[in-house]
Amino acid sequence: MKRRLKAVLIYTVSLTSVLGLAEPSGHIPTAHALLKAGEEFSLSIERSYNYSSDLAEQRLQELFPILLKAVPIILVEPEEEGAWEHAWWVIIDGEYVSIKTSIDAHTGRVNLFQYPDNYHAIRGYGNSPPKLTEEEISAVALSTIHKVEPAILPDELDVRGGFGPQSEPLFGPIQYRREYYVLQNGIRSQNETISIQVDRNGDVVSYIRTSQDTDYPSPETGLTEQDMREKLQKEMTLELTLYPVNGRWWDPTDEWKLAYIPLGKELISRNAATGEVPEALSSEAVTYIRISSDDRTVNQNHDVTFTPQEMQAIHHIQRLYPNAAEEFRLMRGPIATYEDSPLEFRFQRYYGDASIYGSAITIRMDEQGKLEHVEEDGLRGEQIKGPLNFESVMNHEEAVRSLVDAMEFKLEYIESGEAEQELSLAYTPCIQGVPAIAAVDAIDAVTGTLIERARSSTDAPTYKGNHWAAQALYAMAKHGVMFASSGMWSEEGQSEINPNDEVSVAAWQLYIYRALYEGGFWNEDGYLEEGETWGPSSKSLEAAAYFGKHGWVVMKDEALSIADTVEELFTGEVMTREQWAGILVSMLDYAKLPQSNVSVAIDSLEDEDQIRDKRSVDIVLKLGLLTATNGRFYPAKPVTKAQAATVLMRLAELQRSAASGIFSSSAELTMTVTTPDLNRTGSPKDYITFVHQTSGLEISIGISVEELIELLGEPLAIDMEEFDTQSSYKFGGGLTVVVEDEEVVWVEISGKNSKYATKLGGIRIGDKLADMEQAFGFGASSGSGPFINQKNFAFYIVGDRIIPSPIADYLPETLIVQPSYWIDLRVDDNGRIEKMILLRASEMQPIS
Repeated sequence: MKRRLKAVLIYTVSLTSVLGLAEPSGHIPTAHALLKAGEEFSLSIERSYNYSSDLAEQRLQELFPILLKAVPIILVEPEEEGAWEHAWWVIIDGEYVSIKTSIDAHTGRVNLFQYPDNYHAIRGYGNSPPKLTEEEISAVALSTIHKVEPAILPDELDVRGGFGPQSEPLFGPIQYRREYYVLQNGIRSQNETISIQVDRNGDVVSYIRTSQDTDYPSPETGLTEQDMREKLQKEMTLELTLYPVNGRWWDPTDEWKLAYIPLGKELISRNAATGEVPEALSSEAVTYIRISSDDRTVNQNHDVTFTPQEMQAIHHIQRLYPNAAEEFRLMRGPIATYEDSPLEFRFQRYYGDASIYGSAITIRMDEQGKLEHVEEDGLRGEQIKGPLNFESVMNHEEAVRSLVDAMEFKLEYIESGEAEQELSLAYTPCIQGVPAIAAVDAIDAVTGTLIERARSSTDAPTYKGNHWAAQALYAMAKHGVMFASSGMWSEEGQSEINPNDEVSVAAWQLYIYRALYEGGFWNEDGYLEEGETWGPSSKSLEAAAYFGKHGWVVMKDEALSIADTVEELFTGEVMTREQWAGILVSMLDYAKLPQSNVSVAIDSLEDEDQIRDKRSVDIVLKLGLLTATNGRFYPAKPVTKAQAATVLMRLAELQRSAASGIFSSSAELTMTVTTPDLNRTGSPKDYITFVHQTSGLEISIGISVEELIELLGEPLAIDMEEFDTQSSYKFGGGLTVVVEDEEVVWVEISGKNSKYATKLGGIRIGDKLADMEQAFGFGASSGSGPFINQKNFAFYIVGDRIIPSPIADYLPETLIVQPSYWIDLRVDDNGRIEKMILLRASEMQPIS
């Protein structure tokens, strides 16, 4: 064996130049890397890359030192995408973090380095140092680019887009994004970009590189910028519309005005030689066509012919709306149908000659043309309030001139759509450096002033409700903490977040979870429902688990208790004010928080005798989080959304003024969670081996039946009926071994008199689960299964490393990197082990 190893190494070194294994830094590859590369080369010449998996990992670790502490798992090999894609698992502040990377196997260019979306909630969410300046963020971004791709010169980068926070949850750190074009021939390309996210500490948490391996056309243009300006001014068509200044197209009390809006292709990039919109972008144009009772109509001096399906839809809308010919126009273009349904049509609503922004009727038919569904969006003309002076409107030519005069035209390489990956040189209309299609939404039809792209509903600058908690409720909507299923505003402009809705424990858990992350969690069914419709959806269970892990407990019966399963932590019951006080105290590091100057002493309350958890109520009163009303606390009263929103704002204010985090993770309250050593060196076989304490005989997963019989002798009984393809060998001393394909796949020990123990730590029946967790280096998971009080250890074995359950649980189901194993336990009420089953994962599904 040694002679063969030496031969392989010599052979591989001689092939280093052929395989391109020398690192860019000039370092000599390790013997392990060379051996692996040599083996790959000997297996298949097609598997030779300039960067083997080892070299790719080493390069990534040099560029991003956090990866030196991480365990890499290969997700995709280069055969599929030409790149190595990894998930790097690392523990940061006691949390498992999966960092995704992608590196080109031929060039070594980093395509992706990205922390998970929830990273900013993991990293010290309570600490709020000042925001970084634009100059500081730019310096970090440019420094990172120089380190990752030193061949890119500073003058080959052009800033893409504006600057601002990438995320800003109610609680938690802020991330900033900086984006650049990598210039080709001195011209920016939409396919050559670098996007970098930096957290508030100045650490890079995302690096995304897009590139296209293609030849770039000559930078010579057929048209000048002035030619393009004149062509656009001659051909541009704008639509007069009733426009909501703040983007609330459902809100009649918004500031509505008359404006001109581009219909799509007016703001799209155009070929620099011909001035035409490329084929790949031409479908983005939207047209509104007048409707009539026959199959033809005149629209913008063009004779338009309707399809039979369009005619059927027109007949339906004329039947539903008597004035349809004056009130609606058929929409053609990318937004004309829902989910590309050929039998679904949208009709834009008009008020006189002006369309109403966001107002349309959707009609869906079956294959026979029968009406199946009608949906109405937006407002009718008579609902819109405000001065609408049609007489003061500038003409179409003046509006076009206002828009075109504000534009500059940037040369860009874009996909032409004429052939796959074919690029063409184009002029892109921009306003102050930003593509016009992203920068402008409309032109004021009276003044000619440009109106920026409408903001989303949760960015509305005012709150129309008159409730005492109006501002707090608005903030909850803005930060995505609270939602209503039908939107934020009703037709009367009132918030549809009902301030008097009662809040469940589960709802409070999710409010905190949304506030820590970035709000607005979606699942397959849309927004998570609140109030009486609560169910154990994925995000609400995550929120409950988050509370449990941090020891943020709920009150049960007479005292605070720790729930050891997510199911117990998740509760849809309405939260009382006393219960709320207990949860708040368990969440907060209250000892370092300032007390309120207007707090009320608990012993002065008229209903003090009705309060069981006096300690918690006293603390929240002193902090000013909860208050008394008319000398009473009302401990049994339900918490409302208005009250929850108000307290969330008080917590946010405490966080902003605190020198460090305000939330706790109390050791005596937190559920048992031990931090695994991801680089634990000992033999992995120790984890999957039982040892007889007297004879020293070892039984491991994977040994053959022949070895098993040689070690233990003939079994007392063999049961071949319990398992379809397996045989159960029963030995004395509480030992049962399951065999499949002549190989041991399951080992079970039970009974107080069993002489067997785990090889790692010597854990026997009757020992404490805590001792086993200590020996294994990571905590057991809870779950429901065939045993009462069941716990389990789940782990991968990768090389000489153990990848524990919390990581294995997050790996894609389709990913099989190495054999994985479970040790299932039955544990009594005192935390002592009654039964152990060691099995390979393929033999039994994991217990979540």
